[in-house]
Amino acid sequence: MLAKIHLKQIKISTIIGARIKERSERQPLIIDASFEIDIKKAVQTDQMEDTVDYSEIAKEIIAVSESTKFNLLESFAAHIAQTILEKFSLKSISLIVHKPHATKGVSEVSIEYFLQP
Repeated sequence: MLAKIHLKQIKISTIIGARIKERSERQPLIIDASFEIDIKKAVQTDQMEDTVDYSEIAKEIIAVSESTKFNLLESFAAHIAQTILEKFSLKSISLIVHKPHATKGVSEVSIEYFLQP
């Protein structure tokens, strides 16, 4: 029995970008994370230890995001997804990483990244 959990608008600040100006100071990113988990045992027991603590996933996304530096959104998203998938018992993870005002005249650039074990 699978369920999908969504964490919306995780706000982080990190060094991201290929241009010198982008690498000189932290920039805001917004991450939407969705992940599938097996809820069969949790439904039966109604116990936290039988599911995934989504607050811990959010904390890990923030910690990893704010401690890394990447040139590209693509490699940033892949790193975050792989790290979370390895640490937690997830069936899949999907991230949408939003970079507000990444380029002139555009309100945001985003990438959607999906990963399964």
